[in-house]
Amino acid sequence: MSRIVVPGLDLSPELVGLPEEASHYATRVLRLGQGDLVTLLDGAGGGARGPIEVLSRKLVTVRVESRWRAEVSTGPELRLVQALPKGEKLDGIVRRVTELGVAAIHPALAHRSVSRPEAGRQQARLERWRRIAAEASRQSGRAVVPRVEDMAPLSVALASARGDGPALVLWEEERSLTLSAAFEGGRDAR
Repeated sequence: MSRIVVPGLDLSPELVGLPEEASHYATRVLRLGQGDLVTLLDGAGGGARGPIEVLSRKLVTVRVESRWRAEVSTGPELRLVQALPKGEKLDGIVRRVTELGVAAIHPALAHRSVSRPEAGRQQARLERWRRIAAEASRQSGRAVVPRVEDMAPLSVALASARGDGPALVLWEEERSLTLSAAFEGGRDAR
């Protein structure tokens, strides 16, 4: 059964209309037809299933037959603070960490970051990373799409990513503390 992830989609009505981009994906990429069963995900753990009732290139409407909420993970919420790398490398990073189950991605502008998008391009990049996270969630079977936060200086990104649990900062020159030892200790590892 085809899965369509649309972050923020309202799954409560009996007939759910997909936005134009998702409708295009359903008709042109998935090549779905009227009557085909689909699974809709709102990106926040909500899901619905039903047949396509109305089908056109710009509008797909699904008759909802069942709804559910995904179980919330009981493990720690993983958040990634990632300094902006050169080029399009963050696209791949967003894809991989989404597949691994990270809950939030905080793009950071570090002192030595080579990549420094202009203010006008920052929003376009954020939207691109959010689309990549939604697509990676769909492909990996995740019901919840990770949040991609706004770009911020490294100190601000670290502060906003800090939760109640332990923090782990990876450093390429660490030689004495292993990753497994840091997790076993249940303490902040810096």
